[in-house]
Amino acid sequence: MLLWDVLARSSAVLAAAALTAAALRGRSAALRHAIWACGLTGALAVAPLSWILPTWHVPLVPALTMAPPAAQRAVAPSAPMPPAAPLAVTETAMPAPAAPAAWRRAWWGQWPRPHHPAQ
Repeated sequence: MLLWDVLARSSAVLAAAALTAAALRGRSAALRHAIWACGLTGALAVAPLSWILPTWHVPLVPALTMAPPAAQRAVAPSAPMPPAAPLAVTETAMPAPAAPAAWRRAWWGQWPRPHHPAQ
């Protein structure tokens, strides 16, 4: 099952690359080569990514075990919800943003500086 899934996804990636390359037929060969390179790379990446990343199943056909509509109508209607109370809006002071130079110093201070030997 997994083989057919990977084959279908890789084919979809290659089909998208083919359609894009066909749409850009009058453009430069370098652009079309980049499109095909990205398409082939994407098609090759489908298999490892499908094993690593989590799956997401979207039901295309509703389940056949659903209750019939008559059984659903037999349930008593729920009571309407009371209206929500209006929210009180209060103003809060936002802290002043830090100076950009201080932010840059804090950010770059986290990373070690590369060591360049004396020339």
